[in-house]
This record gives sequence, C-alpha cells and structure tokens, in this order.
Amino acid sequence: MKKYYIYNSNLTLTINLCISYYCKMTKVLFGIFICLVFFKMEVKSQENNSWTIYPAQKEVQKEKAKTNNEKKVKGSNYTTIEDERIGNLLEKENEINKYKGTMKGFRVQIYYGSGAESRTLARKVQSDFIKQFPDHPSYLIFQSPNFKIRVGDFRTKLEAEKFMLEVKESFENAFIVKDEIALPELK
Repeated sequence: MKKYYIYNSNLTLTINLCISYYCKMTKVLFGIFICLVFFKMEVKSQENNSWTIYPAQKEVQKEKAKTNNEKKVKGSNYTTIEDERIGNLLEKENEINKYKGTMKGFRVQIYYGSGAESRTLARKVQSDFIKQFPDHPSYLIFQSPNFKIRVGDFRTKLEAEKFMLEVKESFENAFIVKDEIALPELK
C-alpha cells in the first residue's frame, strides 16, 4: 500500500509557527511558575518566625561579650569591647614589620620627573635638600619612568604636614605621600 502525502507550504509554515509559539509560551509559563513558587516560599518563610538563618542580634552580642576582652576606661560611663582577633592581627603585623624593617607611614615628596636628565636633576635636588636639612633622611626612588625624591620618615600625617610647611619654602612642589618608612631607632 502506498501512502500519499499532500504537501501545502502554507499549512506547513502555519504548523511550524504554532509549534515554535507553543514552545516559547511553555518556557515563559515555566519561568513564571518557578518565580511564583520561590516568591511563595519567601513570603511563607518571612511569615513563619520559627527559624532564622542567622542568630538574633542579642545572641551575637552575648557571644562576643563572652569571647572578647572588655576594657573599661576609668572615669567614663562606657565600655569598649574589642575582639581578640583584632589584637592578634595587630601583633602579626608588628612581627612582619620587624622582619621587613619598615612600617606604614608618610613621607614628603619634593621632586618627581621623567626624561633624559631626570636622574641628574633628582640627584641635584637631593643634594640641595641634604644641605638644608641634614637631620632628615632622603630617598631617591625610581618608579618607571619617573625619578622621585622622598624625604623624612613620619609615623603620622600631622608630623609630615609640619615638616612639609618647612620644606615648602625651598621646594614649592612638595606634597605628602603614604609610603613604607624605616622603623624608628629605639633609644
């Protein structure tokens, strides 16, 4: 037995469009269904306070008070609670600084430049600085392509600002930068 098929291009096109529309709609409806399910679960979890993901704030504060060091300042009405981990991190930083021989601080940058003559110009500025301020150290730094002259080893920005005011009279382009400074000598 032979089977004969009637082929109509308009009918085939219509059927293909219907199938693709149906596939797209099922994807959209499935996406809407998933969103509604999650939204319903979220609303339900907010209504039901029988469980929480994170402990309540009061419980967290109680736990911190148990594990932390409490420091009371004499003559004051407040208590400072410090986490032990902060103290441990500060101790580790101090140990690392001992081995490096440096610490975070500030310096005053009095010169920066690039080009063919920048190295000789930087050394000239450095020698002028040493003549005027022999008590303060100066550093010639090369950070490609710039030569920089940074002076002083200041632990606080206030110390650096005071010194910068003195230096500005001779070196007008001076400004403060954060840098690794040499550890101060113990007396």
